[in-house]
This record gives sequence, C-alpha cells and structure tokens, in this order.
Amino acid sequence: MFKKLLAAVGIGGATIETTLDQDEVEIGGTLTGTIRIQGGSLAQTIAEVTVELITVMHREEDGHSRRQVVPIGRSPVAGPLEVAPGEVVEVGFSVGIPPATPVSASEATAVWLRSALDIAMVADPADQDAITILPPPVMRDVFAVMEEDLDLRLAQSDLEPVRGWGGGLPFVQEWEFRPNRRGTGLDEVELVFHPTETGYDLMIQIDRAARGLGGLLREASGFDESWRRLRLGGGLEGPGRAAIAAALREALR
Repeated sequence: MFKKLLAAVGIGGATIETTLDQDEVEIGGTLTGTIRIQGGSLAQTIAEVTVELITVMHREEDGHSRRQVVPIGRSPVAGPLEVAPGEVVEVGFSVGIPPATPVSASEATAVWLRSALDIAMVADPADQDAITILPPPVMRDVFAVMEEDLDLRLAQSDLEPVRGWGGGLPFVQEWEFRPNRRGTGLDEVELVFHPTETGYDLMIQIDRAARGLGGLLREASGFDESWRRLRLGGGLEGPGRAAIAAALREALR
C-alpha cells in the first residue's frame, strides 16, 4: 500500500523517456521515435501511451501577459499495457505535423513533443522534447518572393490569439516584413497562412507609409492598414514561385 501511495505522487512508479529519430520535421511530414517505459517498484497498468504536439501562447489579460500551453494535436500510440516491476517496454510512434503548426522562427513560436503515460490514480509520467518545425514548399516560396523579389526582410514572427480562425487552434502565426530601403510606400507587411482544404489562404495586412498630410491623417486614424486575401492552391507544394510572385506584386501595388 505504501508503494502505491508513493507511485501516486511519482515516486517509485513507471518512468518515460522519448528518443526522436529526428528533431526537425517539415509541416505535412511525419515525426517518428521511440518511447521507453521503465517499470518502477510495483506492477502498473498503463491505460494509454500518448504523444502530443504543444506550443506556448502569450495572451494579454487585464494588462498582464499570461502564458498558455496550447495542444496542437494529440495521438494515442499504445495501450493498455501491463508493466512489471523493473520491466522495460519500448513503443514506436509516428505523428503527422498539421498545416496549422507554428513554424520554428523564434522562441515565441517554439513547439514541443510531449509524451505521457495514462495511469489511473497516478500523476501522469511525461517527457517533453523540443522539435524544429520547418515550413513547407509553399511557405518557402512566399518567403523567397518577399525577401528576394520584393526586397522585404523578415522582422519578427509570433503567435497572435484569435477565435475560430486559426485552423482549429486559438492562435495564428504572424510574419512581419519590413522594407530594406525607404521610398517603397510601405511601413510593414504582415502575413498569416490560413490552412484550407486545397492549401493555404495567405492573409496580407499592408501598412502603408504616410505620404503628405493626407497620409499622416490616415496613419493617425489607423486607416492606412488593410487586409487582402490570396488563395494559394496546390496543397503544401503551392502554385509555384512565379505565380506567387505575380500575385504578391499585384497585392502590394
């Protein structure tokens, strides 16, 4: 009985360690690895072994920034399992990376894989591993056009809270670009990739540089900002760089 009480608070119970086959994976790809379960000082029944992609979003509430762990996708990989005292059980897994997963662009967009054991009446043993999420071809083409064709540099990327719009998640990833030189008529351009059944919708917010008195008044009132939508077909491959370049040039005219 005493051993059960200790195991209930994580002492002497089963432990878990995850080994990834790779620590970086592209959106639309598959992350694989092995979960190693080490039995404790008593036999335990593991109802389920799960892996979950998570990220952290910072939300402003009442003037304070609050940290919120957000699950992106959860997958059961095994269970139920009986683990004897001291027994080692290894479970392989694979998990797909959904289109709305944040790309690893900064600390603000970090993603982890959380592996956990569901054991009744016990604090779930868990392991957490940082992973690097790479952009799919369509995103890479957009970034190349912004930087190489349109002479805009990536200034920052972060997660912005939204409701009912972020591909089923409570946030979207924003990409903020700024001109490398003056005289372009732009202050900044913000991009959001919204997953669809056929690929992504690219949401573009354009903040135009103030020009003359009228421009200053529009900037002061916030009317210099506007949104445009580009539909990028072709799935994660996208329509190709040439088509993206033409569409983005037209959108930013």
